[in-house]
Amino acid sequence: MTYNFDKIIKRENTDNIKYDMRHNYFGTKNLLPMWVTDSDFETPCLRLFFSNR
Repeated sequence: MTYNFDKIIKRENTDNIKYDMRHNYFGTKNLLPMWVTDSDFETPCLRLFFSNR
């Protein structure tokens, strides 16, 4: 299985703490979080994974 680590995934307004809580912590949303989380990368569908087990 190959992964595209260059694909940008929009995570705003998805209850993602890294992006949605910027305003609460820093007072602005005009910031770029510089830490990496697992939600920054697209993952295969879990339903497909479990159906193939």
